[in-house]
Amino acid sequence: MKRGRRQRRNQSIGIAIGAAVILFFSWWLWPRAEAPDAAQPAPPAVIVQKTTESAPPVARLPKATTPPPADEPLRPRESAVPPPTRTSAALAADTTPAPQISTPDPARPEPGERIASKPEIERALRQYQSGRKVAGRDTLNQMLGQERDPATQRELRRHLATMADAMIFTPALEDGEAYCTRYTIQSGDSLDVIARRHRVSAGLVARINNIANPNRIRAGQTLKLPIGPFNAVVYKADHRLDLYLQDLYVKSFPVGLGEYGKTPTGTWVVDERLTNPTYFPPASAEDRRVIRGGDPTNPLGKFWVGLTGIDGDAVGQTGFGIHGTIDPSSIGKDASLGCIRMLDDDIAFVYGAMAPRLSKVQTRP
Repeated sequence: MKRGRRQRRNQSIGIAIGAAVILFFSWWLWPRAEAPDAAQPAPPAVIVQKTTESAPPVARLPKATTPPPADEPLRPRESAVPPPTRTSAALAADTTPAPQISTPDPARPEPGERIASKPEIERALRQYQSGRKVAGRDTLNQMLGQERDPATQRELRRHLATMADAMIFTPALEDGEAYCTRYTIQSGDSLDVIARRHRVSAGLVARINNIANPNRIRAGQTLKLPIGPFNAVVYKADHRLDLYLQDLYVKSFPVGLGEYGKTPTGTWVVDERLTNPTYFPPASAEDRRVIRGGDPTNPLGKFWVGLTGIDGDAVGQTGFGIHGTIDPSSIGKDASLGCIRMLDDDIAFVYGAMAPRLSKVQTRP
């Protein structure tokens, strides 16, 4: 009997031990929720950094040179370097060679137009040719702001564009020049800071002074610097953009504008410049694809100069800009959703000249 009780007790102990072993291994092998890893950083987002740095005052835009005759707002927008040292017609982007512009020049005479210079123009040209270049040019520039005859305006623009190529976009500095200056680089200077101080872009300064690498400048080196900012006036009836250094006429470009008057008139300030911008279609677009920069089907082209309206019908307007196009046939027409379209070489020139928060653009009837 004692043996039977001992056997039952041993069986009970064995069962208890076995159960304990089973419970232990069950607990050890049972799947448990993993502890959360340390917070991983979110994928980087595209951020447009705003600056609160106060900008120098912007020079006034030139007065209208003609009486008023009778793309598109996007999210980063429908298109966004500086002129080379050769001529404004040979301007290229910061990172590309400088192709020649082969588009019609808005300053050229109309077909069959007879050129008969006014005596005042002839006198100013003689001044320029005799070595008094600044005086001759400034006289023609003043006349352009007062002239009302379209043929005479075209003649003045043609002369002034040639003079700008020689006097603004080359390293030479004429005596008495008020739109450019000399600067000697100091220890610790950077080209970007120097250019911003003079209200122009660093790329433009590099090209004018034949600087191959803007990050390699040396103390004691002398630079020629335009005194900016550059501004622009768009004449909707003529599909023409006139570029100015302050109030000095520089060059004209043909443009495409918004159909059905969708390019608002008024005054704009340049708020940003982008290379190879991404196209975000507006709500009215039939094609809803987002197209990355560099894609040959991107309707913005290579450069985007973003605008914010500050006066007139443009006040409060955003999403408009000046940009390139993949449809050159639309230049000279009303074909966009509101933006100002330009040919590739032309937008490269304007992109390089404009300074964010300083340059202004007027759109006139």
